[in-house]
Amino acid sequence: MRLNADAMYSVSLRHFGTSPPKKPMTDDVTGEPLIQRSDDNVETLRKRLATFHKQTGPVAEYYKTKGLWHGIDAAQSPSVVWDNLRKVFTAPPAKS
Repeated sequence: MRLNADAMYSVSLRHFGTSPPKKPMTDDVTGEPLIQRSDDNVETLRKRLATFHKQTGPVAEYYKTKGLWHGIDAAQSPSVVWDNLRKVFTAPPAKS
């Protein structure tokens, strides 16, 4: 499961992403034991995401009504994301 793989860290704070270590719970480079926080699990992630949406949704809606919110798809390539950000900051202010 990706969530569990993303949650593994070595004592030296290297992140392991989605590549599991060759020896379970051991850093391939340093040999240090891997640590997984007790709150890095699916249920905690669901709760955090629900809280995030509950708290940020009203803020985003407020700024949308003022014409100050701009959605940018950050899943695109970095150059496309930067181009879109640049457009937001160089565009004339919206009239409300």
